[in-house]
Amino acid sequence: MIQSHDLSLPRSNHIHLYAINLSSYLTELKERLTHLSGEERKHAERLPQNHLYQRYVVQRSFLRETIGHYLKVNPQDIEFQYSKHGKPAIVASTDGLSFNISHSEDVLVMAFGQNLSLGIDVEKLKLKLLEKIVRRFFSKSEAQAYFSATEIQKMEVFYNCWTGKEAYLKARGDGISLDLSSFSIESRLHLPPQLTSFWGDDKEISQWKFYRFKPCKGFIATLVYPSIEVELKLYSFPPNPAL
Repeated sequence: MIQSHDLSLPRSNHIHLYAINLSSYLTELKERLTHLSGEERKHAERLPQNHLYQRYVVQRSFLRETIGHYLKVNPQDIEFQYSKHGKPAIVASTDGLSFNISHSEDVLVMAFGQNLSLGIDVEKLKLKLLEKIVRRFFSKSEAQAYFSATEIQKMEVFYNCWTGKEAYLKARGDGISLDLSSFSIESRLHLPPQLTSFWGDDKEISQWKFYRFKPCKGFIATLVYPSIEVELKLYSFPPNPAL
């Protein structure tokens, strides 16, 4: 469980980043279900009573529990609103708390800040259909980085790029409304992640920073946030010394 004394609101130049292994909390389902809103509990009841149900309950409860500690409110009372492209925000938050989340299989990642446009994405490394996706959705420079990588490197290069693209779109609030090949993310293993092109708009490139990390073995995640100097504070549940 998250301890409230560990969670004061992020300061204006801080981002709190979480990596959570959902499978470690399946024995707490009954308690975690009480953190959900009535609508979320109804949604959970409609899910097959398997890993889909379990992951949904745990990831929604972690989100609500964390926000509840930050804002000193009951987790089940928190209300969310969504932009036209599906980006979530807290209804009537006077504390300026902003957040973004992503999950892939048993891994959940969350980012919190103060009045920041945040985007985060996590993906499990899989070989399925990578080349087809590259040819359809990657920019010319991104595809070149992928096809010039060694066979051993290709999967990581792919997910470096894909999580960067997803997180960037979420930070902007564009969802999938923006052409994925209209901008480029640096994905090569020896270079830091960054936006390298956007419809020829150099100003856009300087507006964002990228932070890439591995929340656990076999997963890659990318955080995108406005181009300011920030301090990242990482939490992992259960604790992961490698982060």
